[in-house]
Formats: sequence, structure tokens, C-alpha cells
Amino acid sequence: MSPKFKPRIMAIDNEPGVTQLVQRVFEQTKGYKVFVENDPHQAVDAARRTSPDLILLDINMPGQSGRQIAKNIRKEPGLRHRPIIFFTSMVECAGPTDISDEHGPTEIVPKTSTTMKALSEAVTRLLQKSC
Repeated sequence: MSPKFKPRIMAIDNEPGVTQLVQRVFEQTKGYKVFVENDPHQAVDAARRTSPDLILLDINMPGQSGRQIAKNIRKEPGLRHRPIIFFTSMVECAGPTDISDEHGPTEIVPKTSTTMKALSEAVTRLLQKSC
């Protein structure tokens, strides 16, 4: 990646505190551009508009699950190969999924006390693979 290129991350979580934390950490310390969507019903449209290089996605959200959003993203021609990281406290619900590596890489990072380090490592790894 060139020094002027800022990878774009889309953080999708119905909890604004989570997306604000992700945005702050990745923009200030990592030099990424982070787009935030807190309404799961707007997630696919927001991803289509911003064309992120990587998507962080919660699983347990009201009205539409992260799994369904991921399946819909994988149907989008311009997004289907983008890496998706399920960033969730519902790790057992993420389990093996039919969206995993069929079109693009998918990983699960649990929301825990060591979350940001693990999340940062997963983001770096997946962005390097997709370049």
C-alpha cells in the first residue's frame, strides 16, 4: 500500500459506542478511513456507496442479523470479494457460515478485553491478502 492510500473500512454495528471506538482507533492510530453505519437496514446501501476495502460487521442487531447483511453484501458485484470480519460478542452464533470464503475472506473477532489488538491484527492481515 502506498503511503497516500488510506484503506477504507465500513463498521456496521447498531451500538454507536462500538462504531465510534472503531472509528477513533483506526483513523487516529492506524491511518484508515472509517465509515460508520448504525442502522442494519441501511448497511448494504452504505457499503455500496462507500465501497470499503474491508467490512466490520456485528452479528446480533435488531431487525436484520449480520449474517443476513453479509449474505446480501456477497450478492453485490462490487463488494462480493471484500473481506468481512464479524466483530461480535455472539461468537458461538457466528460459527461456520455459508458466506465464509466462497466469495471473499471472512473471519470472526470476539468483542473482549483484548479486542482492539486482535481486531487490528485481523484487519491488517485481510487487507494485505486482498491487495
